Amino acid sequence: MRPPPQPHARILDIPGTSSSKELLGKYVDMAVSTLSSYGWHRTCLKLRGRSDIPTKIDRLEHPAGPRLNRIRKNGVPVVMQSDPWTPAQLKACRDRGPHKSAHEHHDFLCDEFLDFVRKGFWMVLPYSKVEHIPGFRLSPLGVVPQDGRRPRVIVDYSFWGVNDDTLPLSEAASMQFGRTIRRLQQNVASANPKYGPTYLYKIDISDGFYRVPVATSGVAKLGVVLPPLTGTEPLVAF
Repeated sequence: MRPPPQPHARILDIPGTSSSKELLGKYVDMAVSTLSSYGWHRTCLKLRGRSDIPTKIDRLEHPAGPRLNRIRKNGVPVVMQSDPWTPAQLKACRDRGPHKSAHEHHDFLCDEFLDFVRKGFWMVLPYSKVEHIPGFRLSPLGVVPQDGRRPRVIVDYSFWGVNDDTLPLSEAASMQFGRTIRRLQQNVASANPKYGPTYLYKIDISDGFYRVPVATSGVAKLGVVLPPLTGTEPLVAF
């Protein structure tokens, strides 16, 4: 397996800080400085980890090859059906904030988002620095406790209608849910015996959704309001 994507060198660990909250605050300050110097598009690219999609994916002998290559170059587009949100809509979402469960798991979220920004999966910025970014929208964050396991972060893109407003541009066949055992059995039964026995290989990819790059024009549309993890000002994760 390939190693997980590594963050840009400028967002490696910062010495002299002792807690997740302090260190996450340093990353937020760094993101603010980058945004001020480079603007939205280049900031998204600079703070993003290395892509998991190989540069030679266009040579893949598979119908998905060309599409994966477009995603590697441009990211997955995020196209909304409605007009951009008004300042009043954004303020209402900001004031409402994340779900109650996010406030109840403050320390866990500090650790989790520190790990995310280290890997280049997310970037975190103060609301005041991004409220005028074109296309900006907000959704609340939640945390689901799990018996005997660490909690799970949930981004509720349905709460303010972002899911329903997003155009479904991907091919329907690319997302297959349900009847997995039946489909596996059918593939095994119909496999050509001339290639020998059939083997099954199961792998769990950590943070799988975060390994698919989003187009920089769409990142702002998927903003997530966080509890005030590093101070009093509301924070937004992208």
